[in-house]
Amino acid sequence: MSFGIQKTLLNWEKGLLGLFLVFSIFISYQMLMDFYLTNKFVWNKSIEISQKDGVSKNQINPSHAWRMLYPNPKNAITGNHNWNYIFSYNQKDEDIITMGYQVVEEKKIDFPLNIFVNPKIFLYKKTVIPLTR
Repeated sequence: MSFGIQKTLLNWEKGLLGLFLVFSIFISYQMLMDFYLTNKFVWNKSIEISQKDGVSKNQINPSHAWRMLYPNPKNAITGNHNWNYIFSYNQKDEDIITMGYQVVEEKKIDFPLNIFVNPKIFLYKKTVIPLTR
């Protein structure tokens, strides 16, 4: 016993369904590769900074998952977190720059069939103590 509508698809419907399936797979591949390569870079770079430079893991801000593993409580006076390193997708992030950070490394995220325009991740390092008003 079958419940539902039984209908044979026409050729153009099959073609349209096939195109939709191919498009969905392609977009899923784009999102997966961007997410995977971005997170692989920021995690590996954060571990490298921690081990080679001796920076505490809670002084690095690569991703939300990292911050959950290595929390950095807010400063009681300023109400801000105090990170030595921050990752960002923006090269000239005015908010980060005004907090006393500068770009020390940039990484291009590249993979086959990449459709993203100039996909880069920037590593910022705190270089100066910002002036408070």
